[in-house]
Amino acid sequence: MGSSLLEILTKKLKEAMEKKYFNVCLFFILIILISCQKPTSISKTAKITEEEINGPLLAQVDDWKFGLEDFNKSLKALEPLLKEQNITIDYNFKAKMLDELVRNAILSQEAKRRGLEEDKDIIKALKNYKHTLLAEKLKEEITKDIYITDSEVEEFYNKNKQSFKSPPQFKVREIVIDSE
Repeated sequence: MGSSLLEILTKKLKEAMEKKYFNVCLFFILIILISCQKPTSISKTAKITEEEINGPLLAQVDDWKFGLEDFNKSLKALEPLLKEQNITIDYNFKAKMLDELVRNAILSQEAKRRGLEEDKDIIKALKNYKHTLLAEKLKEEITKDIYITDSEVEEFYNKNKQSFKSPPQFKVREIVIDSE
């Protein structure tokens, strides 16, 4: 008897989890989600339009679309992490990342079909993610024109050395008993 698409994808996902690229894949997906999301209200009917895709269409699963420029931007954001792990961004790595994105999009569509989109925990997580995303966007907007040099940091530290010193701390325990 033949395997269903979901069984095949589940098997492939388990295989990916056993490989060293799994953590990088998860991080990559998170970066892509963050870079592609806009801090707008979450709507069940929200669909990505052609104008929202940056660059030529690279991948599409139902209403999920991903452009080449978005993919390259996400790879660029991953570069420091990949260098730490001695992973080079070559054709094979890019293919694995794109494959992982498509796989997750397919699994996401199946989850929606099963009604998991209405799960309380999912809705709560999306709300929390939205708050985090909005807070990050605001921090970015507030600090975008602030530039601090090393000499300014050193000057501030030298003027405020006392505030960086913590008072001595003691751990005191008391044993109380009824008799001496």
